[in-house]
Amino acid sequence: RDPHVRSRRQRQMCIRDRNDGAIEKEATCTEAGEKEATCKRCGKSLVEEIPMMEHTPGEWKIIKDYKINRDGTVTPGTQAIQCTVCNKELETKEYTIELTNSQKNAIIRAYEEENSWHVSRDYLINDILVGFDYFNVEDATFAVDHMDVNFDEQAVAYVRSNSSGQSRGEVTEMMRYYGYTEEQINNAFEKAGF
Repeated sequence: RDPHVRSRRQRQMCIRDRNDGAIEKEATCTEAGEKEATCKRCGKSLVEEIPMMEHTPGEWKIIKDYKINRDGTVTPGTQAIQCTVCNKELETKEYTIELTNSQKNAIIRAYEEENSWHVSRDYLINDILVGFDYFNVEDATFAVDHMDVNFDEQAVAYVRSNSSGQSRGEVTEMMRYYGYTEEQINNAFEKAGF
């Protein structure tokens, strides 16, 4: 008969008389560990479960950024604290931003201008919003950097809307003037099929 099954008293003695044992599997925040020891009295191997560890919370991280819409309203984003070991979300919260009236107006105007001009980020900030519309640099930069606009796609839109009756060289020079990089220009021509 197995000496570990005989009596509760004998089982307790084996547990007391075991060696320190070796950790076979470390406990993590997702799985329990295992430690194996040997009973000094009977030589039987004993496996003991090591409880799971607590999650290790990290810092708040943006999971989904807030979005500023064309009308100057804000769609909130989401932040979360994740475990630094297993990346499990431990806590989430909504986060948003309060816009000043000037920021709101700059964003509304930035969307309107970009729909008409299809220019680069820097040209939209410095030449249009600051130069033509008289917004300050901080509000203009904030507005453009928070728009839901892909400037590579704006380069394609520029080629499509301005290439009729013009040479590739003429369109290229205008795109350079509007602040596009050579890479953006070449990609735009390729995507537009020019």
